[in-house]
Amino acid sequence: MRKIILIACMSKNKAIGNKGNLVINLKGDMQFFKEKTISHSVVMGRKTWDSLPKKHKPLPYRTNYVLSKKENSTIDKVVTDWKNSGRNDNLYVIGGEEIYNKFLDLNLFDEAYITTVNQHIFEADTYFPYQKLLSKTKSMKIIESIKDRYSIIKFYS
Repeated sequence: MRKIILIACMSKNKAIGNKGNLVINLKGDMQFFKEKTISHSVVMGRKTWDSLPKKHKPLPYRTNYVLSKKENSTIDKVVTDWKNSGRNDNLYVIGGEEIYNKFLDLNLFDEAYITTVNQHIFEADTYFPYQKLLSKTKSMKIIESIKDRYSIIKFYS
């Protein structure tokens, strides 16, 4: 069954970005992200798209969707296109904060993979809506934990 899956990496205080850049660059999380999203579709906001290095635009070996107010793209259009694509892949929601909020507000996700790093990051302007995710999920389980550094938690809607 095809699924819509949120995927993010956040600090203890839910920070995910600052001035268009990720606030956490964790090798293990980057590898996890790549393993999960390769050969699947990803959807992101325009700011997240703009933050990608040129050599990673579009994200290789993935179908890339970018939501932009300027281009009048909508979640409904993206999801419809993905559903009608004929591909047997999942749709990963990869950020940023506004896009996560919209998918959560619409209850438009089946699962979420959230890496939580055991540190506070105070220079941040973008946050993951973790409380909203908790309010919309039925269960969760830790799928990986690296000592006191970070944990990857899978949530089920």
